[in-house]
Amino acid sequence: MTVYKRTGRTGGGVTDLDGINGDLLLDGDISFVFDGDFLYPYILSASSGAAADGVSVVEPILNAGTKRWLLCNSSQRASSYQRFNDGLVIQWGLVTCSATPGNAVVVSFPLAFTTVYRVVTSGMTTNTNNAATWHSDAVTTGFNIRAALPSQGATWTI
Repeated sequence: MTVYKRTGRTGGGVTDLDGINGDLLLDGDISFVFDGDFLYPYILSASSGAAADGVSVVEPILNAGTKRWLLCNSSQRASSYQRFNDGLVIQWGLVTCSATPGNAVVVSFPLAFTTVYRVVTSGMTTNTNNAATWHSDAVTTGFNIRAALPSQGATWTI
């Protein structure tokens, strides 16, 4: 499985979801689209063939065949999760880090895990200076997140 990060759904550009060449996509690939203050998770279905609407179903521009990006449950909230039929659970969210650089902000998972393996922090939402975010103290119910800049917006997935 490959996880992609994009900033647009359609438009065919290198930062758009539909701009990923269908030949590179495998069933179950995941993409997170960061659109303004919202985070939209998609999963790739290699056999969907559904009619694209540019929101809940996005079709790759190149070599799509029957491959479609399908919007997971809506995440116009700060955090959400998707439970797949095979038991896999992916959770994600947006958070504003502390106004004091390096101070922790507690992130609570929408759904507690039985075991925590990894937390991935991926990029900023409110600053383009490539400042770092990092996590610590992961437990089954959440973790702490910190940022190098004050009040930095950050995203997370697990």
